[in-house]
Amino acid sequence: MYTVKDNGNGTVTIDKKIYNELCKAACKRNTTEFVPMTPKLRESVNCTIDSRIDELDKCEQTPWVAINRMANQMVKQLINSLPNGYPLPIEK
Repeated sequence: MYTVKDNGNGTVTIDKKIYNELCKAACKRNTTEFVPMTPKLRESVNCTIDSRIDELDKCEQTPWVAINRMANQMVKQLINSLPNGYPLPIEK
């Protein structure tokens, strides 16, 4: 089990083992970098998710559309729950 500790000041401390695994995964693809979660990044990601949801709202309401809409809402909840400073893999 890996631990990510909230420092209570908007930053987190991540277990060295998980940090090393994240770095190894990034090195394999060479197109990923890890950036800390910031309010500006969170806002940008949320805007992207909102635009995807808006597009899905314009579609015929099929089960596939409903599942994708729900998945986007869950990702948005996850992004909003991450503390500032949490390392996110970002494709270059």
